[in-house]
Amino acid sequence: PCWFRRDIGHCRLPRKTLVTPRISFCIITKNEEANMPRCLASIEDVADEIIVTDTGSTDETVAIAQRAGASVDHFEWIDDFSAAYTHCIRRATGDWIFLIDADEELLEESHAELKQAACREEVFACTVLRQDLTDANRPHIYAEMLQTRLWRWHEAIGFVGRIHHQFTPPLMELAKEQGRRVIASSIRMRHWGYLDQDKHLKLERAERLMTLELEDRPSQFYYHVELGRTRIALGDDSGVELLRRAAEQVKAEDPQVAKYPGQLAMLLENLLACDVLPESFPLSLREAEQLATERFPHSAPIIWQRALARFKSGRFDQCANLLEKLLELGRSGAYDKWASFDPEIMGRDALLNLGVCFARQGRSKDAILCFDQLTGDPKHGEAARKNAESLRLLR
Repeated sequence: PCWFRRDIGHCRLPRKTLVTPRISFCIITKNEEANMPRCLASIEDVADEIIVTDTGSTDETVAIAQRAGASVDHFEWIDDFSAAYTHCIRRATGDWIFLIDADEELLEESHAELKQAACREEVFACTVLRQDLTDANRPHIYAEMLQTRLWRWHEAIGFVGRIHHQFTPPLMELAKEQGRRVIASSIRMRHWGYLDQDKHLKLERAERLMTLELEDRPSQFYYHVELGRTRIALGDDSGVELLRRAAEQVKAEDPQVAKYPGQLAMLLENLLACDVLPESFPLSLREAEQLATERFPHSAPIIWQRALARFKSGRFDQCANLLEKLLELGRSGAYDKWASFDPEIMGRDALLNLGVCFARQGRSKDAILCFDQLTGDPKHGEAARKNAESLRLLR
């Protein structure tokens, strides 16, 4: 089978109650001329204001934004995304802020819901669903990730974290103070950034900024996991030590762990991807799987790793059950949306390996049905055709 693995204050005029709340879209940029036209076109019908903070573009990014009517200023890059984002949102004059990146677009079918959400008095902020594309030729294949991108303007709101910025103070606290709620919306954005060919350069930049972040504020569970995973992806074994520290925080029931369920899920996913863990590791593989099963029964990456472990040990019936669950999560969309992942593990990758599991169990008819669904697929078509032909000959 084919297993895949701080800011400048901004003067504001007194606010008046408006019949239709104004929405400010905020974007930070650097050399985004290829993405800006798509992003700006997607928001032009719903944006009352577009705020662009450029951090040093040498291409046509600024000119494109200005031609679209955006208010553009410049911010000296100081190796801190939070500083740039905070500066950008403090320039906004709308009643609501929508944070969008240049490599994202707001889907047109979400325009009406966005306007409706801004008119709901009981709402302080909304999560949206970001569709992460992995193939430009297949925009209908994606995994969705929940992100808080829409909130009421509030003078206290800023961000912290050199990369993977987080709200400060937490939006839940501000919402509670106002007697309002943070709700989940079905507003959707499409993210094209994972199609970038310079993935290695992005990983190297992220590694450098997260290293600085942990020097600034040590012992952060969130960054132990993120930096550990990033270093491992770069082939740096020191990432294992960071995951060990994160596992120690899990074992000690550090309050930080409960605040970041997505990072806990990613930590467990990485541990389950290991064939063995050192005896001295804070969590055993059995403990990691038990915790993962209890806490994240709908996490696609975790189910994928559990399926792989069962395949390796020859438990094909259990592996098949897990792969069928993945396919159902893909059909229903009921998977955990804590973090981005390759959507193919709920689609054609799962289907191919399900066919292999069925074949190993002697269920040739079921296996052929799986392979026949993939015969025209550019990725797995050849393997599926050969497997189906072999099984038909054996029958």
